[in-house]
This record gives sequence, structure tokens and C-alpha cells, in this order.
Amino acid sequence: MSSESFTSDSDSPPRKIQKLAAEIPQNLKYISLDREFLTDVSTVSFAILKGLNKKDIFKVIKNLPELPPKYRHLKRVNDEKQILIAPASSNIDKLQAKLTDDYGNNVEIYYKDVSEMPSELRLHFDKANLLWPVKLVANEENEKLIKYW
Repeated sequence: MSSESFTSDSDSPPRKIQKLAAEIPQNLKYISLDREFLTDVSTVSFAILKGLNKKDIFKVIKNLPELPPKYRHLKRVNDEKQILIAPASSNIDKLQAKLTDDYGNNVEIYYKDVSEMPSELRLHFDKANLLWPVKLVANEENEKLIKYW
């Protein structure tokens, strides 16, 4: 056998060529991430009622106006038995006077920042839950994306 038969191009497999960074297309588009992929939780100020007995909480909740649909992700009562009343932008003077008449001066209304938008990621849920208890409406697709991000 001759040495030419071993180096023949017709018998050997094609040579692999390493791609260079210069060959990467330069027309890639910048994609902005939506709110669900941001790590911050947007907040809104809400009126909170505290100082009620455990047995009076249900009565008060029945008489409170419903939360606007935008805030249905917020739970009405937290672990300390404080009640979410209404956004700070609402006028609650009449409600405050009625609550004071019905339950005495030991009830107090204060304002606190709570999560403004529903949590779709566990990351948002954990952060929003530190502010006020919220419901998690999990989005499995986004959870998988954020996991590998």
C-alpha cells in the first residue's frame, strides 16, 4: 500500500470546521422582558384595620365593600387578624366612623403597601407574601423559563 491511500480526501470524512464568533448573525433583536420576569414586586397603599376580636372579624368582612377586581389576588385577613379594607385612594371616612361606633376606640386603621399585581411566579409570591398574604396563580411555563434563566 502506498502512503497516498491513507491521505486521500475521498476516503476520509469531511473535516469539521469550528464556528467563529464572527459568524454569529449580527441582526439579533433585543427582547424586553415583561413584568412577570422582573424580580421586583410593584406595590399600592391599602387601608388596614386592626384591633378587632377574633369573633368580630367575620361580621366586619361581611359589611365591607368588595375589593376591586384588580385586587382579588389579595387575601382579606392576615395571620395577625388584620383586615384589608380598601385602597388608600378610596374614601373610608364613613366606614371608619361606623367601625369606631360599632367596635369602640380599640380599632385602628393604618396604611400599608401591599402587592399591586397577582403573583404568577413563586419568586413574586414569596416577596409579595412578606408584604401581605396573596394568592398564587402559578404559570408553569414562566416558572420553567425563570428556572433556567
